[in-house]
Amino acid sequence: QGRLEDALGLAALALELDPPLSPHLRSQILQLQAVVLALHRKTGLALAAGAESKRLREQAGGQYFVTLNILLDGLTQGLCGRHVQAAALLTMGIDNARRMPTAYLEACGLLHRGWVHLDHGDQELAHQDIETGLGLMRRNGYRHFWAWNPQAIKTVLEFAVAQGIETRYARTLAAQRLDISLHSDGSSIPILEVRALGGFMLLRHGVPLLTAETLTPAQRELLCLILASPGLRVAQETIQLHFWPDSSSTASKIKFDTLISRLRKTLAEVLPQDIAHHFLKRERGILWLEHCRIDAMDFLGSVNRGLEHFRMQEFWQAGNAFSRAEALWQGEFMPGVTGEDSVRTFRDTLATALTRMALAWCGQLAETGRLPQAIGFAEKALAADPLNDALWSLLYGLLGRRSAIQARQALKRFAALLKAEDYPEEEITAILKAITSPPENLSPGRFHPASQKPLGS
Repeated sequence: QGRLEDALGLAALALELDPPLSPHLRSQILQLQAVVLALHRKTGLALAAGAESKRLREQAGGQYFVTLNILLDGLTQGLCGRHVQAAALLTMGIDNARRMPTAYLEACGLLHRGWVHLDHGDQELAHQDIETGLGLMRRNGYRHFWAWNPQAIKTVLEFAVAQGIETRYARTLAAQRLDISLHSDGSSIPILEVRALGGFMLLRHGVPLLTAETLTPAQRELLCLILASPGLRVAQETIQLHFWPDSSSTASKIKFDTLISRLRKTLAEVLPQDIAHHFLKRERGILWLEHCRIDAMDFLGSVNRGLEHFRMQEFWQAGNAFSRAEALWQGEFMPGVTGEDSVRTFRDTLATALTRMALAWCGQLAETGRLPQAIGFAEKALAADPLNDALWSLLYGLLGRRSAIQARQALKRFAALLKAEDYPEEEITAILKAITSPPENLSPGRFHPASQKPLGS
C-alpha cells in the first residue's frame, strides 16, 4: 500500500519483543524491513538488515523460506541500485522456486527480476520475465505476492500493457491494486469511484469529489440513466426523449449539448490535469462512462459470486463474497431520482439480488451461531423489498429461533403492510398461514436460492 513508515514501525515493534522472536520469524521481519529501508533509500541499513536476515535463515532453514529470503534479498539489492547482484540472486531464487510444487514464488521472482531489468534499462529481458510472471499469476489466480510495492506494480503493469503482455489481466490488476486505468500506450489515469447505493458520491483515491448536492437535478438524472444502462452506455436519442419529449429534434439536441457541456465542466472543476474527457465519452450518438468503478455493479458481482459458491456448498467463500456485498449495500440505487424504465428495472435487479442473497445466507449465518447478524440482514433486505413474502417467512423463522413473541410480532407487521396495500382479508390470512406452515422439507429460517442465471447479466 506504500505505507512505508507504518511498515517500519511495525517491524521495529516486532524486533523489540521480549522474549525475542524465533530465528525463523525474526528473519522474516528483517527481510521485509530490508525491502522497506531500500525503498526509503537507506541503502546501508537495508543491506545490513538483509544480511542479518540471511544469517538467521541459514539457522532456521526451510526450503520455501530459504527461497523467499533469496528473492527478497535480490529485490533489496535491486532497490539499492545493485542490479548485477540483484539479478544473480533473483535467478537463484527462481531456479529454486521451479523445483517446488507451487508457482507462487516463481511468479514473485520473475516479476521482481522483470522490474530490476526495467530499472536497469534492459527491456528485452524485462519483457521475457514479465510475460512469464504475469502468465503464471493469471493462470493461478494470484493478485499479490511478497513485497510487490505500488511503484513497482505500476511500472511493471504499464510496461506490460504498452508491450501487449497479458493486457486484460494487467489492466484488471492495475484497477484492483492501484485504482488506475491503463491506456494502450501504458499511460494511466485514476479510476473514478461512483457510489450510487443509498445516495450519490464521486470519489478519486477515496477522496470525495462530488456529491448529489453539488449536481443539478438534471445532471443527477442523466448520471442515473447512464449508470442503470447496460455497459454504462445510453443513446443520445433516448436521453433527448427522456428529458424533452415535446421538443423538436433540433431544440432537444441543443439542450442535450448544453447539459453534457455543463456536466463535463462540473467534472473538470474537481479533476486534475484536464482529464475529465476520459470519463464522460460521447461518440456516434452514444454517451457513456469509462474508467469508473460502480458500487452497484460491484454489489451484483459479489452477490453472483456468493451464490455460485453457495450452490457449490463452498460456504466460507460464499460468506466472504456476501460480506463484501453487504458492505456495499447502503440503500436504494440513486434515491430521489425517478428515472425511466431502465432505472426501475435496474433497481428491481438490485433488490432481487439482495433478496436472493438473504435467502441463501441468513440461514447459514443462523446455523453457525450468528443469529443476530442473520436477523439484521433479513431486515435490511425487507427494507428494500417490504412486501416479499419469502423474506417475511425467512424473518419469521429466524426470530422464532430466539422468541415466539418476536416471530408473531413480525407477522403482525407484515399483516399491517398488506392491509395498507389493500390486500383482501382472506388473502392476508392465506399468506400468513403459508409463512407459519412451511414445507416439511424446509425448516423455518433455512432457504436455498433457486438456480437462476447471474443477476445483471
